[in-house]
Amino acid sequence: MKAVLSRFLSRIPVFRTVLLAGFALLQILGVQGYLKYENLIANVSFSTLKEAYLPALTRAPQAPQEATFAEASAIPVLLYHGIIERPDGYNVLIKDFREQMFALKRAGYQAVSMDDYLAFCQGERKLPAGSFLLTFDDGRKDSYYPVDPIIKALGFHATMFVITGQSFRDGMDPRDYYLDRKELITMRDSGRWDIGAHTRDFHGLTDIDAAGAKGHLFSNFRWLPAMNRLETQPEFQARVEADLRGAREDLRREIGVDAATFAFPFGDYGQDTINHPGASQTLLAASRTIYAASFVQDRTAGTKATQNRPGSDLALSRRMEVYPDWTPENLLKMMTLGTPKWLPFRDSFGDLQGWQSTYGRLEYRGDSRMRLAAPVTGTSASTVLDGADGWTDYTYRVEFEPTAVLTNVALVARYQGESSYVACVLTPARVRVEQRFGNRTSVLSEVKFPKSARGGVRALTMSVTGNRVQCGGPRTAQARLAGNASAGLATGGIGARVWNPAAGAAILTMTSVDVAAA
Repeated sequence: MKAVLSRFLSRIPVFRTVLLAGFALLQILGVQGYLKYENLIANVSFSTLKEAYLPALTRAPQAPQEATFAEASAIPVLLYHGIIERPDGYNVLIKDFREQMFALKRAGYQAVSMDDYLAFCQGERKLPAGSFLLTFDDGRKDSYYPVDPIIKALGFHATMFVITGQSFRDGMDPRDYYLDRKELITMRDSGRWDIGAHTRDFHGLTDIDAAGAKGHLFSNFRWLPAMNRLETQPEFQARVEADLRGAREDLRREIGVDAATFAFPFGDYGQDTINHPGASQTLLAASRTIYAASFVQDRTAGTKATQNRPGSDLALSRRMEVYPDWTPENLLKMMTLGTPKWLPFRDSFGDLQGWQSTYGRLEYRGDSRMRLAAPVTGTSASTVLDGADGWTDYTYRVEFEPTAVLTNVALVARYQGESSYVACVLTPARVRVEQRFGNRTSVLSEVKFPKSARGGVRALTMSVTGNRVQCGGPRTAQARLAGNASAGLATGGIGARVWNPAAGAAILTMTSVDVAAA
C-alpha cells in the first residue's frame, strides 16, 4: 500500500501538468471560438500550440515604456508572410514572431486598425506615439492560426491581404494552404483583423514573349500564344482593372467586407516591369480609383522612406518586410531608423541613423566613417537618409575623404524619389546645381572648378530655401552658383552620390553630415 501511495504522489506533478495543459487548450479553443471548426487540428500542430497559443495565454505582456512624444508623426507598417514552425529561409518562425511582438509591446508600440491608419495619413486623426500597422500577405492559414492568439493577448490589430481567387475556390479542402470563406468570416468577426485585397488571380508569373520568358502577371504585357503577340495597352488596362475590381467585389460578396485597401503582389506596381514601361502609371491610376490605399514594400516605394506621414501618397503606402533572421532587437532598431528626423541633424557615423542605399554598396564602418562604393562592375553608388522626407528649408554640409581625380560627387536635397530631387554636383572640371523633376534633368547653374583645387576637396555644402538652391565648395562663388527649383520640389530629404567612369572605382567615404534649418 505504501509503495502504491508513493507512486501516486510521485505522479501528481505529471497529472497537474496534463490537467493545466488541457485546461489551457480548452480555454484557447473556447475563447478563440475555433472549436466549431473541424479543420483546427489539421491546421494547428501540437508544436504550433506550444509555440504560439500557450505562451500567449499564460504570459502577460510587461507594461509599455512611456513614449517620447505624445503623438505619432509617422506610422511604420510591418509586412509578414507565413509564421512557421521550421525555418525555410523566407518566412518568420513562430517563436521569433512571438518574441518580436512582445518586444514591441514592452517598448510601447501598439498595432492599430486600418481605419486608424487611413484617418491618420489623411490628417483626420491623431494617433499615439508607437502606433504601427501589422500586415500579412496572401491569406495563408499559417499567417492566421499562429498569429491570432498572440495579437489577442497583446491587444494588437492586424490586416490580412487575401488572394480572393484562392480563398473562394469551390471545393476547398480543410487542409488547403489558403484560408477559406468560414475562416475569413471568423477573422472578420473577431474584431482583431481587417481584410484587404491582394488580387483575384494575378499573384504569379506569366509568359511575356514567344520564347517563354517570365514576368509578374500584374505588371507586364502577357504573351497571347493564340494570337502570336503581346497584349495591347487597352487589353492590359482592362485586365488589371478587372482584377482590382474583382478582388474587392469577391470580398464584398463572399464575406461582407468592403475592402478599402490593396497590396500589390510582390510589391510591384509597375516599377519592376520587363516589357511595359507604362505599367506603373496604369496600375497606380487604377488602384487610386478603386481603393483608398495600396501597399508596397519599402524597397520598391521609390522614396526609400520606410514610414508613412499625414499627406503621404496612400497609393504607395510603404511597408517594412520582416526577414527571418531579424531578432527582436533588430526589429526595434529598424522601427526607429525611419522615424521622422528633426533639425538640426548631425551624423558622425558612430551609430546607425537610417541611411539607405538606392544603388551600389553602403558600408557602415563603425569608425566614424560611412563608405559609399560602386559594385565591382558598376560605376556609381547612392544613398539617402530615411526619415528626412518632411524637411523643407535647410543647409546641408558633408565632409568626406578626398576622392580620386576622375570621381564625381553630388549632394542631394529635397529628395522625393529617383525622379525628383535637387543636387549640388562636383565634377573634375565643374561645379553645378541641377534638378531632376518629371524624369527630366536640368542644370540650374554652373561654374568652372579651378584646377588648383582638384583632388583635395574635403567638403561640400548646399542650401535650399523656398525654391532657391545654392551650392558651395572650395573656391567657388556661392552667390553665383544658385538656381531656382521647380515648385514641386518644396520638401524632401538628403542624400549623396558618387560615380567614376572606371568600373568599381567610385568610392565616397563620408566622415560627417550636418544639416541646419535655413
